[in-house]
Amino acid sequence: MAPSQHPDLTSVLRAVTDFTGEASKRGSAQAALGEWGESALPFLEEIARGAHDQKIDHGIVFALCALDSRRALALFVEILSGKTAVRTEAAVSATPMILHEPSRLRRLEADPAFKTAIDELVSSDSYLARSAYANVAAALGWPDSVATIRKMLDDEHLSVREAAAEALTALTGEEVQAKRPAAVFPAREVQEGRLSGPRPLEGIRRKGSVPRVVNLGGDGDVRLVVPMSDRLSFGPTCAVCFGASGEELWSYQAPHAMLNGMAPLWSESCAYGVALAVGGATGIVALDADGDVLWDVPNQHVAYGVRSHRELPGLLLHVGGNLLLLEHSPSGAKKMDLGPFGLGTESEESAIYATDALLFPGESEEPACIVVGTGAAPSMMRIDASPERRWKSVLPGDPAGLALVESQDGSRAIAVATREGDLFLVDTAGTLLWEGTVPGGGGGQETSVTRVDAVEVDGKPSIVVHTIPGSFSYELSRTHR
Repeated sequence: MAPSQHPDLTSVLRAVTDFTGEASKRGSAQAALGEWGESALPFLEEIARGAHDQKIDHGIVFALCALDSRRALALFVEILSGKTAVRTEAAVSATPMILHEPSRLRRLEADPAFKTAIDELVSSDSYLARSAYANVAAALGWPDSVATIRKMLDDEHLSVREAAAEALTALTGEEVQAKRPAAVFPAREVQEGRLSGPRPLEGIRRKGSVPRVVNLGGDGDVRLVVPMSDRLSFGPTCAVCFGASGEELWSYQAPHAMLNGMAPLWSESCAYGVALAVGGATGIVALDADGDVLWDVPNQHVAYGVRSHRELPGLLLHVGGNLLLLEHSPSGAKKMDLGPFGLGTESEESAIYATDALLFPGESEEPACIVVGTGAAPSMMRIDASPERRWKSVLPGDPAGLALVESQDGSRAIAVATREGDLFLVDTAGTLLWEGTVPGGGGGQETSVTRVDAVEVDGKPSIVVHTIPGSFSYELSRTHR
């Protein structure tokens, strides 16, 4: 959008909407607000205090942060206090942005209403809000918050306990560790020797949750679609297709500057294309072997990845907090009724915010899913059309890697790792087969797990765990169905 010198309600509303759109639109919206300055604020106040589409709530908050004036921050505090039509959670989600701007944080600290609004987050039903209280209190060095934060060490949500531990360490100098849940599985048949390793893999270091390589070549043709990133990005920003000689055949740049996952689109005979999880207004994009767009599913704003399975042609699973199952062909895609695949439908205790999932054929050859994510405790669960095959387990930390390990004899197992370096091997019935710790694991960001891959080495199924310091492989002796 080309900014006008004198904004009106329509142009400011368009800028706010563009803040939640593609990267190019976000840049234009920020430039427009920079040019308008304070003259845009009366219209932002009108939008925030009046009836509006809640999809733009985050855009309103982003616009206020971009303006960064006393009046803009005062409206931000109003939103945080629940005194506008904008959801409080939009302001809460912006607190990390605020914490990285010390001058802005100090100006907020000078506003008594900000301290009151932050104090009220302690009793919020949202674990994100409770975590934000601890983070802000630590950043501003509020000594009167220490007693409150100590109580948060017993919060039901692991993320809150972790935020409280970090805040107490910053405020008191004590080494405080968050209490992690014990790992719980439906059954245990742990045997030493199921996995051999770890073996360090030299020269491999993964940045971010990098998607898998997809081969779209057929009949001896080679067309490898590879995620690529620029030097400034933590994760991949585009998909590039290379031919047999390493020549670049085509590329696709993610409009939102990040590519969150990709998976082959299987037909009965081959992979006819690749699905890209872009997120935002773009959602999911399907490309053919020549890089041309086949179809898209827009407005899948939260995207953690997509999954498919060769034995389930025509199906694609999208993960973005919830699950979206698509039936697809080269001519298009349609959303399927999840029915029993819905999350959190049986009770609040079973609710899970899905951050990764696997799609595979179950015992009756119908689609089954293994889902990991966060809730009151980090969890892994199987969702299946048959109630007797469903199960749920508790993980001791937030899941950071998930892989389906398949052997030539048809057996399957699931490898899952936590961010802190716990590694588990589980069969599709939820039975724990093996448990261990990745080298350097047990906490600390420098040893964080970033990804888990299932690979085959000399015909033997193996697991590769990628951490920030390096990567490690484990060879499976055998798996279970």
